[in-house]
Amino acid sequence: AGVVRLLAGGGRGCKDGPAGDALFDQGGAYNVARSIQCDGAGNVYTAENGNSRVRRVFKDKDGKWMVDTVAGGGKRRLKDGESCPPLETDLGGNIAVVAAPDGTLTIGGQWNGLFRVAPDRKAITKLGGWPPGSGGAPCLVMSDGDRLGNAYFIYRTSPGDGVVRVSADGKAEHIGG
Repeated sequence: AGVVRLLAGGGRGCKDGPAGDALFDQGGAYNVARSIQCDGAGNVYTAENGNSRVRRVFKDKDGKWMVDTVAGGGKRRLKDGESCPPLETDLGGNIAVVAAPDGTLTIGGQWNGLFRVAPDRKAITKLGGWPPGSGGAPCLVMSDGDRLGNAYFIYRTSPGDGVVRVSADGKAEHIGG
């Protein structure tokens, strides 16, 4: 119908819970979100650079929109009034996320490499660093995936830009640039 309305957030910070009360921090004008992704179940994921987290916007069993932290946070300490607890994994700065149709997430962190989150969000696995040819710690520009579960990250480095593919089975390869 062409109606636009706020789904979640509205203030700066880090707070999980009901979508209208949630707080996000993309990290300022330069560190904006590199990706927003949806899985096959209608969950929405955003790579949130200011909080070094991947956050999920979803409907609960009562049909209400909610926000929770799926991965990251690592070393970032919460300020007063914030309530998105850090998870053990430190994704590093400049992160991007790809959601596969089955809910598997692939996360790229500029400094800490590649990660995979299982569809049940109970297991986070480090896949490794960036593959040879990608510059070692590429500045992520955007990300997306295909229906087969492969994830693609477009990056920028000082010699040039390129693309990294992470296959559905977790193997990373530099495929262009």
